Amino acid sequence: MPESKITLVPYTVDNERFRTASLMTDNERRALRQELGLVPDVPVVVYASKLQARKHPDSVIRSAELLVQAGFPVQVLLIGSGEMDQSLRLLASQQTVHVSFTGFVNQSLLPRYLGAGDVFVLPSEEEPWGLIVNEAMCAGLPVVVGQHAGCVADLVTDGYNGFAVTPGDDQELAMRLRQILSDANTLSSMSANSRERISTWSYAQCVSGWRSALDKVARPA
Repeated sequence: MPESKITLVPYTVDNERFRTASLMTDNERRALRQELGLVPDVPVVVYASKLQARKHPDSVIRSAELLVQAGFPVQVLLIGSGEMDQSLRLLASQQTVHVSFTGFVNQSLLPRYLGAGDVFVLPSEEEPWGLIVNEAMCAGLPVVVGQHAGCVADLVTDGYNGFAVTPGDDQELAMRLRQILSDANTLSSMSANSRERISTWSYAQCVSGWRSALDKVARPA
């Protein structure tokens, strides 16, 4: 396809809603964590998507367990429902890492739930895009995403705002989580970088892209 016929039309969410609705004071964040059954002062790894095998939510639990066993405290917030719900609860009951299940969460509450976390994980082996990654970045979370997810090429840069990982590789996921969470400066920088990157992936750019594409059709070179 000629480069002249290609136009960027960002696949986006309501950035401003997710950004503003996820902002909380320290006290509000602590209170929400307690409400969600989390320990206020322990780093929170967030997974938010369908509980399906291809998305590997079980890998999130096992990776967090590897960190806890290594003496690195983390906890997991699992947001969503699906076919793996019962098996994941059983798996969690067999681990020492604390896992909090929310079940299905309405979009109206999702920004705040994301804002309660420290890092977002979606280790899918296949994902056409993964709009939840956009939403997590709007909430200022570093993102660790399966390397074949559609959004990775555009939204995730290793070491900048997160990492792309091999789906199902618990050791690699644990290593990347520790890399992000073990240093306050790294966590803060990646958080800011997520917000910066997603700020250019908005409705305004989407509209501009469509206009540009339509203009090429109406006025071909």
